[in-house]
Amino acid sequence: MSLPNFHHLAADQLAPILKEELSPTDRANLVKKFLTSSEEILRKHHNNGASGVEICAGRSELIDAILRNLFQAAISRHGDTPPIITLVAQGGYGRGHLNPASDLDLLFLLPKAANSIPKEVSSSIEEILYTLWDLGFKVGHAC
Repeated sequence: MSLPNFHHLAADQLAPILKEELSPTDRANLVKKFLTSSEEILRKHHNNGASGVEICAGRSELIDAILRNLFQAAISRHGDTPPIITLVAQGGYGRGHLNPASDLDLLFLLPKAANSIPKEVSSSIEEILYTLWDLGFKVGHAC
């Protein structure tokens, strides 16, 4: 039995993040519901014989699906002039092998070095990080 495509599941279940103006609490609750049900799928696959490597790869895909939706929602709030920023996964997550209870190592890559981060960029980063922290993730991050 193969793991589901978490990107497709996230596109369906996390659509309100992109289409509606949710409060931070409602956004975190929606993502938490998706995360909990998806982690249960991973747990069942592991109990049915999926290897640790398969589960870690599936967990990486799951977190990637969540972060893609959170990132898209955060930058889309700026209308026709979204901030120029790239989200890069690092560490085990970046290698596609995220163990349960591992921290997330993220790099928010800006187009050029700067001593300060523009407000529209920092508000997008904060929205993503606050949601992850509300979900209980330990996040290592840099800009």
